This record gives sequence, structure tokens and C-alpha cells, in this order.
Amino acid sequence: MAINFSPAYVSAQEGSVEKAEKEIAKKRKKQAKATKKAQKEAKKAFWKLQSKEAKKRIKKSNKKQKKAARRAKKQGEYKWEEQEHTHE
Repeated sequence: MAINFSPAYVSAQEGSVEKAEKEIAKKRKKQAKATKKAQKEAKKAFWKLQSKEAKKRIKKSNKKQKKAARRAKKQGEYKWEEQEHTHE
């Protein structure tokens, strides 16, 4: 038994699929925005609880960690003698 679909019916189906995909994308975007907002509020609340000395210590520690990571990355790129050689 062969079923003939008219082009109008097929295009209507495609349109509904596209519409559904757009709705899913909108929901994901909305969820991501809500998650980001909640994280921002949590971060703000965390910093509000900290003393001035603790804030300074945390910021200083983060700065040191970033600097150490940059140095390690830079050294990793140029220290060829310390890299493992797999072609031997």
C-alpha cells in the first residue's frame, strides 16, 4: 500500500519540526540564563560573608595560581629535553 503525501503536508511537518527545535533551543537558553544568574547570586553572597582580610588573601592566592599556571604552560612549550620522545 503506497501513501502519497502532498508537498503541502510534508512542508507543514518540516515546519513543525523546526518550530519544536526553536522551542527547545529557547528553553535551553532560558535555563542557562537562570543557572548563570543563580551562580552570580551565590558568588555575591559568598563574598559578602567574607572578611576584608579573607577577600584579600583569596584574591592574592588566585593571582598566584594564575601566574604559576602561565609559567608552567610557557615552560612546557619550550623545554623539549624534558618531553617524552615516542619516536625512539
